[in-house]
Amino acid sequence: MKRNKKKIDIIRREKTTKCKVICICSLTSTVHVLIPLLKVLNRLGTVQVISEDKSTMLLHPQLDSTFTLGDIRVEMVDELVMLPDETIESFKEYDYNIVITHDFLPEFNIDKYIILNRRHHFREQIDTVEKRYTPIFSVYDEKGLSKEERVAEKDIVYVNERLLPLPSFAVSQDYLNSLLMGIGKKEFRVNEKIVTFMVEALNGIEECTKAHIKRILLERGELFVSAN
Repeated sequence: MKRNKKKIDIIRREKTTKCKVICICSLTSTVHVLIPLLKVLNRLGTVQVISEDKSTMLLHPQLDSTFTLGDIRVEMVDELVMLPDETIESFKEYDYNIVITHDFLPEFNIDKYIILNRRHHFREQIDTVEKRYTPIFSVYDEKGLSKEERVAEKDIVYVNERLLPLPSFAVSQDYLNSLLMGIGKKEFRVNEKIVTFMVEALNGIEECTKAHIKRILLERGELFVSAN
């Protein structure tokens, strides 16, 4: 048992420190998590986003499907499972890659999963022991669950899965509306619960401390910068 625990801890630490590919799983909008995630990763290096989520296009003034923001490249795709080999090969060109899926998990190597909703739907696709060692951060909302259901949910976790609370994308509605309409205040304020979630999910990446990650998230000024 101790040997297995040590293996789990080693894999979690290695995949977190050298995290290169993060998979966000959601049946709804992901922008409220994608933006703070990009803000942190963009301070650490170059980032590529391959997304099935059309709300990602809100990050571009003309709602383009493929664009760049400083050292961030964003591309919309219909299905991650149909990615051509050259796109997967391009992952090597970036320090970090974020892939966003609405339905099926991609088969390439993932260093961290962030499951925003329908946790069981996506977890069922993590079907090998090796995949289950990959760190998973699942959004957990106790509202509407009975006491027995809450206990059951907390009991049914994978070896490297953590359950964390996170507000819905509605907390970013004003900001998203300003992006969609192209008018209004465009300063992105990160909700405190989102900060807590992102700090826990990224703690240890490139050996960054929680304090370092939180400081980046709360920085004022330009949202995305050149890593240079």
